[in-house]
Amino acid sequence: MSAIAVLGIAAPLWVMFDSRQPDRPTADFAVSGFSMAPTLLGPAEILKCPQCAYSGPFPIHVSDISSGPGAIGQDGHQATGPCPQCAAKLQRTGQIRPADRLIRTDQQAPIRRGDLVAISRASQEHVKRIVAVPGDVIDLNGDQLTTNGEPIQKLLWRDDLVTAKPTVLVYQDTDQFSSRWQRQDDWFIYHHVNPYRGGTPSPVMDDYAVNLNIARRLEPATDLYVTDTRDGQLLRDAEVRIWKPDAGELSKPLVGPTHPIAIRWYHSNDPTNEVDNRLCQIEVRRLIVYRLGPRDDRSKYPMHLGDNEYFVLGDNVPISVDSREWGTVSAKQILGRVSLVRSPVGLSSNATARSTTP
Repeated sequence: MSAIAVLGIAAPLWVMFDSRQPDRPTADFAVSGFSMAPTLLGPAEILKCPQCAYSGPFPIHVSDISSGPGAIGQDGHQATGPCPQCAAKLQRTGQIRPADRLIRTDQQAPIRRGDLVAISRASQEHVKRIVAVPGDVIDLNGDQLTTNGEPIQKLLWRDDLVTAKPTVLVYQDTDQFSSRWQRQDDWFIYHHVNPYRGGTPSPVMDDYAVNLNIARRLEPATDLYVTDTRDGQLLRDAEVRIWKPDAGELSKPLVGPTHPIAIRWYHSNDPTNEVDNRLCQIEVRRLIVYRLGPRDDRSKYPMHLGDNEYFVLGDNVPISVDSREWGTVSAKQILGRVSLVRSPVGLSSNATARSTTP
């Protein structure tokens, strides 16, 4: 669960959540868990791969961090695990990433789908995402949750007022890694592999890098897109093809289940090193798919939300405890919207970029 702890009173500032009416800031919080990862992160240590130079924040027990590199925690588990890009053992860096800081506000504008909110339940406060509001119908398509018949991830992606889009980084080149981008004529094609099975070709799966050493069945990721870390400059002069599992094998030549993305830059005669630098700034991402877990009760769907009822989920779908278990939350339980005040400098998981549409 992603609980939050009160740290103090926020500095006097206004946070605009709705273009018509601002909310009133009330308190400053620090995220303490990872049920909203990768959108919001609790305190973590940066782990780095010595083989491919991948690095990222991972939740580490305080006892593990204080024990130094190579430590074994009090629960007997190693503080590191396999690299999500090449499966080599991650190494401790000793670099601690502070928890994301949030501002909580009294809601004056109506709560909307996609809002991040603080909820009071069982004498604890939690941060979750609103995915359905009064009058909506939550249902299932297979094991995927839908709102009014539409997959939740697509509903949130298309809503321009949802600023914290729920996405997960799948891959980004590093200088020391054997690239998954392969050239074919004037195209660069992304070839996905499963690092945990010897780098064999694989469809993109719904893996979460932060869920270190958590064993579960992975499901194919259905909505991919690419973005870049240079304010969209790299993709403005490019053609991008993305494979869709429901569009047929012949709908997008060059791409398929294990090589789902192809990029071609127009009028480009850049030397190889310039192309390599460009590819290092391209991110392959997937939309978060909200689904039921194997033990969740399917019999309560479809669920028609009544007056003052909301359905909430955590972005770290495999580990979040939310409305799938709780049921709906009432308007009285919603303490206010939350917004990111500070993410550690240089360690933000969200790039400002132009991106393709899933």
